[in-house]
Amino acid sequence: MWGKYSLLAILIGGLLTASSKYAYWSFDLPITNLIQSIKYGWFKSFMELISWWGYSPQLILLIFLVAIWLIVWGKKFESVVLLISTSGALGLSVLFKTLVGRMRPDLTSFDSFPSGHVLFFVGLFGYLIYVTYRNLTSEILKGVIISLFFMLIILVGLSRIYLGAHWFSDVIGGYLLGFLWLFIIINITGSIRRGRSS
Repeated sequence: MWGKYSLLAILIGGLLTASSKYAYWSFDLPITNLIQSIKYGWFKSFMELISWWGYSPQLILLIFLVAIWLIVWGKKFESVVLLISTSGALGLSVLFKTLVGRMRPDLTSFDSFPSGHVLFFVGLFGYLIYVTYRNLTSEILKGVIISLFFMLIILVGLSRIYLGAHWFSDVIGGYLLGFLWLFIIINITGSIRRGRSS
């Protein structure tokens, strides 16, 4: 299992090392300027709304609402895994922010790398993509829901750059670390499920 993700782990390790040494990368500033050049008021409000769900207490409320929905759907095992996936993502965010210690673009006292919002969204909506893919039979409905969840994962990264909370490399680090964590969770829980059914 681990061999499949070794390249991803190497990429994350390199990004962590570089991000601990540099305040930002050469490509971070032009990408930030490009994204922030969008000046529509509605777009800013939309980005703030997307980003808002990554803060406490609403992120905790969101996790438990989704977990309850999974239980009502008859997916008790998946609801437990969802709690592990999201809490683990948040824990990884705190751990690696402390290890790297990179300043944010807005120079607040919070550490920047990796993006905690991105990690959380991957842990939540990435796992919901997996659950949807495995359990829905309607291909049309499955495609619509998966596309919606995937769009939310993309939009949260965009929102963090647009609002000046993170550099592009912080967001990429969040995606890489988040999907590595998600793949590990899916593989481990898949093995547990197969063991229970055998």
